[in-house]
Amino acid sequence: MSYNIHYLAAGTQGVYLSAKAVRYHLSMSKWGIYYEMSLTKAEVLENTVYDMGGEKAAKKLKTVYEHKIVNEVTVPLTKTDYEYHSNGQVKQKQILGKRADGSNYIVQKDLFEYAQGMISAISSYDEHNALIKKTIIEYDNEGRVSAMEERKGEFFTKAKMFYIPLETRSGLRQDYRVDVQYTYEHGHYTGYYSKTMRGLNVLADRTSGDGNLAEGIYSSDSGINPYVHLGIPDLSLSQLPGHNTTFQWKTWTGAHPENVANAFEYKYDGDGYPIELLTQYKSYVTKKDVYAIKTTFLY
Repeated sequence: MSYNIHYLAAGTQGVYLSAKAVRYHLSMSKWGIYYEMSLTKAEVLENTVYDMGGEKAAKKLKTVYEHKIVNEVTVPLTKTDYEYHSNGQVKQKQILGKRADGSNYIVQKDLFEYAQGMISAISSYDEHNALIKKTIIEYDNEGRVSAMEERKGEFFTKAKMFYIPLETRSGLRQDYRVDVQYTYEHGHYTGYYSKTMRGLNVLADRTSGDGNLAEGIYSSDSGINPYVHLGIPDLSLSQLPGHNTTFQWKTWTGAHPENVANAFEYKYDGDGYPIELLTQYKSYVTKKDVYAIKTTFLY
């Protein structure tokens, strides 16, 4: 007699095996990885953890296209190209945009510097190769971003990160909150941001400062975030999620955006990476759909 389990989430969980069997054959298949394990009845022990899984080289983004769709008319927005060193670390990121006459121009080109295998500095240039900004990144002993400083001429933004474990859930999917304190422009004013994480998923975030407040709750699928392997830090720590947002509910007090993303539709390849994302936006005031952004990923 055979028993089939059709779905198991990542992490440690209980599996019940029939005591009548003399041998057990367990197998899993996910994202092109296959793993199997055979156990005799004597080898199956209660309250014992058996590891199943495998490894596969991460796909790296080559090009990302963005198009805006309004009233079924599609207009190209940006093309983002990534270049890599021979060791797989991202070397350069270049964003191309479209002028009104349809010609291309370099919106921004980022060059990455490394220290101990992690990005330590990002230099951003415009189409005339003039420096737009310089970002310095620091890390803690666990390899997490602990501080950042972004300078644009004489203006700067400094960010300090604090990681706080939460008791709501522990283990492989440990819940934690990262708080970020920002200092802007010669220290004249500050802002705050917090992001609550469950493993590789964002549960909620909160932004406050200058009398304004924005709060959001989120849910994600199990697909792979194509940006997570690049390890490119930013001031809002958007590189933390390992999966892709499928739902968000946001509220604002004070200032609010003109349009809000309200639906996400993904298409995936056989390895679990998105090849297309359609994000629908609605008006904050009228709640009516106004446009969609189609994102295409090439690896």
